[in-house]
Amino acid sequence: MPKNTQIDTRQSDRSCGEHTLLSTFRSTLFLAPLLLLCNSASAANLIFKSDFSKATIAPSYGCGSASSTSGEVKAICKQKVTNGGFPASFSGWGIDPNGLSEFLQLSYQYSNITNSNASNYFKNEIQTVTGPNGTPIKALYTWKNTGGTGSYNYATAQEGGNLYYRYWLKMPTDLPKLLTNGWTPVFSWKTAGDYRFEVYIYKNSAGTLYWHVQADNEANGGKPPSGQLIKFYEKNSTEPVPLGKWILVETWTHRSAGSDGRLAAAINGKIIADFKGPNMGYWKRRINRIAIIQNYGGQLNYRWVTGHEAWDAIPCGAFPCGNSASVATTVNNDPSVSTVTPTTSTGNLAPNPSFESDPAIDYFTHGTGTFSWAKDVAHTGKASLKIVSSQPNGAITRWLSRTKRITATAGETYTATAWLKSQNLAQNGMLTINFWNSSGQHLGSYNSPTQVRGTSNWTPVSVDAMAPLGSAYARVEFRLYGSGTLWVDDISLTTQ
Repeated sequence: MPKNTQIDTRQSDRSCGEHTLLSTFRSTLFLAPLLLLCNSASAANLIFKSDFSKATIAPSYGCGSASSTSGEVKAICKQKVTNGGFPASFSGWGIDPNGLSEFLQLSYQYSNITNSNASNYFKNEIQTVTGPNGTPIKALYTWKNTGGTGSYNYATAQEGGNLYYRYWLKMPTDLPKLLTNGWTPVFSWKTAGDYRFEVYIYKNSAGTLYWHVQADNEANGGKPPSGQLIKFYEKNSTEPVPLGKWILVETWTHRSAGSDGRLAAAINGKIIADFKGPNMGYWKRRINRIAIIQNYGGQLNYRWVTGHEAWDAIPCGAFPCGNSASVATTVNNDPSVSTVTPTTSTGNLAPNPSFESDPAIDYFTHGTGTFSWAKDVAHTGKASLKIVSSQPNGAITRWLSRTKRITATAGETYTATAWLKSQNLAQNGMLTINFWNSSGQHLGSYNSPTQVRGTSNWTPVSVDAMAPLGSAYARVEFRLYGSGTLWVDDISLTTQ
């Protein structure tokens, strides 16, 4: 064991009884968060979310020839991401100041890559694409044209506890042709040399894709004395590998030297591998990096990713969560962006109904006024939507759900309900539901009979409406007429 590595294998004070490994080890090549979970339905804390809605990516820099200890790396570049939503600190883990918080681009094929020609080999772009729920979202498009990898990794200063990780992935339709080496990773974490957990897409000799999940003791740090030893291995051909479609990737890690250890992976809400038992390496080293974005395998390869989430426990209570609603009791960083979760066809159709996560992904504003996500006033939870207007009577300012966010069926009756609070309204505030066809043509609007006026405490308002012929979408609006301040919380939209 290196002299500067210290291991503490004492039981933590968490109810799951997991082991927490603390270390001062530093990695200077990769960077990663970690993911650990237990078999407990205890409250989950959201560590961070990212959907790239505010991200920018700078050109590659620092390019030059390089050589790894094995000699396989011939060139290396870096590329910074600003406002990507990935935190500068990772609750319970810390960020290794000697690591990298940006894209690391490695070529195993070319040694003449420079800052000026790097875009011929590596590209990372923020694109507006159709998301998992069918509406426009921001996603990271990552492309490479070299034998090597483009990856975004965290290096952690310590191992902070259980971690659940999920994100949305879209692979190209020509992936079987691109996988000249027969595989590409979609998730991995590694320790400082003695253990790793990885989820792959593999291609068999017939060109058919399948899922491959593996844990072994080789983690780019020198094999333990016994050489490479595969701890767990799972080949899953039952769950398909969708191409040209969004895939929900979930992973769950609970590290332990005992029988309660668990490593699991799920695709679109279906478990593809579930390993139970010890998952510590020979030297019991902590996880020091996790690749949250990897573009690896073959020469030419590309993909889209969005909706990254990290939690310190399973947010839905049992793995996998799939598209079920996440429940966070504590947000450990500023959730300035949120993940994309498709609206379900039953129950409450309104997205983010209590506005506990950033509303910008599901709602937008219109009119002249000050619009905010208020965290100091709420009917339930900790947040609401707020409008402050100084406009004259007759002028409308409003928060609205995105027009194609909620699907509707002609002939169905919809009931919208919300709670409104007002201060010094010159006119009134109300709830409105309207309908749109598939071409974006407005088909009709319906206002709540009950409206708030002047200054009022939280008041429930509702409106019933039948979707007209040709309806494809329903939109809810929170309208303020004239000047004053209006808060909105706990929106519900159901069918009868």
